[in-house]
Amino acid sequence: MTDENLWSYRPDVYAGDRTLDLIGFDVETPADGKVGRVAEESTVPGDSYVVVDMGSLISQKKIKVPAGLVSRVDPGERRIHLSVNRVEIERGPVTNGSDV
Repeated sequence: MTDENLWSYRPDVYAGDRTLDLIGFDVETPADGKVGRVAEESTVPGDSYVVVDMGSLISQKKIKVPAGLVSRVDPGERRIHLSVNRVEIERGPVTNGSDV
């Protein structure tokens, strides 16, 4: 996957209705199960991403994840699946929401 494609949803994953609001969806990985929830999103072509809130009651940790890493969107279950694991997500850029 090229860097340009990394910031766009794959057509087979999320090609349809871009008005679907992913905020609040659970975020899962193949190895770790649920790792957080979608706190923010962008569907701008070439600059699409989700911000995953991986925090707990004690600490907040929001990570910007490129849309190209989303492997599946399940609107019925209000869940998205990522193609990477928790450790790889945690290596991503931390955001506080105002710097996205």
